[in-house]
Amino acid sequence: MRSEPRQRQLLGFPPPEHQYWTGQSLKQVAGLYPGMDMTPYQSAGKPLVHSETTLPEQRDPRTQSPVAAGTTSTR
Repeated sequence: MRSEPRQRQLLGFPPPEHQYWTGQSLKQVAGLYPGMDMTPYQSAGKPLVHSETTLPEQRDPRTQSPVAAGTTSTR
């Protein structure tokens, strides 16, 4: 099931216009939630970064807690 940005906000995601959404955070969230439509969170100057490399530390967008690569949050 797909969710809309407003529904994600109810779960703790920042709204699309929030300063949280940078190229790096877009890439991290896309890595944590494969298949999530990141289009609403992209804007001019904040492109989604495509790379074969994995960032050393990813953070859960809801809690800002570190998340090990390849795992999901238990919350």
